Amino acid sequence: DAARAVNLGAAAMGDAAFDRAAMAARAGKHWTTVTELADTLVRECGVPFRVAHRIAARFVAARTADPSAAAAAALDRIALEARGAPIGWSDDALARILSPERFVAVRSTLGGPAPAETTRALDVSGTKLEKDDAWRNAAMGRLKAAEDRLKAACEEL
Repeated sequence: DAARAVNLGAAAMGDAAFDRAAMAARAGKHWTTVTELADTLVRECGVPFRVAHRIAARFVAARTADPSAAAAAALDRIALEARGAPIGWSDDALARILSPERFVAVRSTLGGPAPAETTRALDVSGTKLEKDDAWRNAAMGRLKAAEDRLKAACEEL
């Protein structure tokens, strides 16, 4: 079943075409990167984890209710209510924090999506695949030799 699933996936992906521009445009929609806002508040501003996530949730609610309002001003108002002090970022800084590119780039931990980590993981996987292929080829050779011996033994009977 696993082999069939992999073969099916490979067949489907073999002819797949991706609209990278459309994918990039959609990547930051619907607040998919808002956890980076909370993470940045924790990392760069020393905001406690729970407070940072409360600020991020309220920020999404405020921006959803009034998308035309200045993002940085909304964040400062929410932060002032939640922690007693504004954050002080500009709209441009906030846009960078919420960008899909940053979201991916800062997640460089083991198994994360950052380019350096995915490259490392691909290298490790490639090495493991080579070893597995060598083992499989050797095992198939042994099985073929055993089958040949079995056929020869049967013919002798």
